[in-house]
Amino acid sequence: YKQFFYLLTSYKTVNPFYSSLHIMMNTGAKANWNQIRQLIGLRGYLMNARGFLFKIPVMQSFNKGLKAYEYFISCYGARKGILDTSLKTANAGYLTRRLVESIQEVVIKEYNCGTNNFFTFKWNLSYKGFLDLPFYLILYGKTIQENIKNISTGK
Repeated sequence: YKQFFYLLTSYKTVNPFYSSLHIMMNTGAKANWNQIRQLIGLRGYLMNARGFLFKIPVMQSFNKGLKAYEYFISCYGARKGILDTSLKTANAGYLTRRLVESIQEVVIKEYNCGTNNFFTFKWNLSYKGFLDLPFYLILYGKTIQENIKNISTGK
């Protein structure tokens, strides 16, 4: 976060021409530093309506586009506020719980959906000996085509 903030503050020296993004950052008329960070960087950890952090941070920016679960995490507070305003009740959490419980019954029964929209992921530790993201964050929300195996052990 500190490196990203340094990049934003040094934007004027890197690009002396004033863009609309630069004007918004410096004047404060439309956006502040945190909103610009969410536009071109990452959103990071978000809080729910009760003030608790979600376990998984939002790793994408609005510029690159959010994944489905990242979108629902980031929209949770807005959805809850709209429900509270429109229904004028303290039971908006009850509606959210019913929605989550109704989705629990959804099961994918297709073995192979036949899509050509997939990617191959190879586990490679040769780049400086480590990966930037934990393995479970890379595969979270994805459907695998075959079982995951360790190449060295075959298991």
